[in-house]
Amino acid sequence: MFNGLIESIQSGGVNVIDTAINYRYQKSERVVGAVLRYLLEKGYSREELFICSKVGYISVNLLMIWILDIYFSQRKMQIEECQDKC
Repeated sequence: MFNGLIESIQSGGVNVIDTAINYRYQKSERVVGAVLRYLLEKGYSREELFICSKVGYISVNLLMIWILDIYFSQRKMQIEECQDKC
């Protein structure tokens, strides 16, 4: 999906990306995010693309990812603070 989306955009055939959190069990939006980061690094501007997303249900998997991300981000900050003080 990543390479196909990049090729479609670079060929000029696509400038609208439609996604949702529920497509492909959250993989769709993750791929779209990776594609956008790649294209921005290659010189594309955000204004060249039209991106739409829809609200869906929040799956248990996504909720757990968010909780773990928050936990480990806070833990990392605590460790860095401790290292600065030592």
